[in-house]
Amino acid sequence: MKRVPPIIVWDSFCISTSVILSSIPLGCNPIALKILPVLARFERVVYYLNMHSENKLPNQNTVSRSFIEQARRDQIIEATIQTLARHGYINTSFLLIAKQAGISPSLIPYHFKDKAELTGATLKQLLKDRASYVEAQLTADMAASEKLQTILRADIDNMTTHKDRFRASAEIIFSLRSNDGSMVYLGDSAGRLFTILQDTLENGKKSGEFGDINAFHLAIMIEGARDSFLAQLGIRGGLNVEAFKKELVALVLKAVEKDNRI
Repeated sequence: MKRVPPIIVWDSFCISTSVILSSIPLGCNPIALKILPVLARFERVVYYLNMHSENKLPNQNTVSRSFIEQARRDQIIEATIQTLARHGYINTSFLLIAKQAGISPSLIPYHFKDKAELTGATLKQLLKDRASYVEAQLTADMAASEKLQTILRADIDNMTTHKDRFRASAEIIFSLRSNDGSMVYLGDSAGRLFTILQDTLENGKKSGEFGDINAFHLAIMIEGARDSFLAQLGIRGGLNVEAFKKELVALVLKAVEKDNRI
């Protein structure tokens, strides 16, 4: 008899459980309140066993299993981005994320133990994607000035096209707090993109193309101006992205000129 793949077993169980969960009227029967948590825990156990029992099977394709798990993580992270952008950090929950992803809420804790871990992984992915997009527009033969302009234009184009991703990043950075009240990811928000910008400014200074600038300070000012504008896109209507992009580039080029500091 041909063995049914575990992932099919899991998906079938997921559908069946979802039907049961949705058919139980919560308010009219106290027994339902006891059944729901049991079903949710059982569902999670079944998923865990299906994903891990394959380790004991002959001819196991670990690459395939890892691919399935990674695909599910990616699906959850993408749903988290959309949920954060639409509902904000405070209102985001496993229930809303699962609804966005079209999966059971009890599936998420298998991959992410809590909301903090999930949003942390989401921010890491967002920052990585944002930097990768900009890096893909750069070439080794670019002069520092051309590279600087490309960094600014490419990132603004990317973030204005994907406003939900910028909004989700901001929600995590400014909402997630540690026990002492400090923002957990504020220091990580710059990431690789900030390094690219700072290195470009520093290299332009060393080559003599730029003036005697403080690359770190100028990178902070550029990112502050750029991200402040991007944040306004979700608040104010009628903002001219092309005009802002042109003005920011002109201002930055003026700032890096030799003997012409702002």
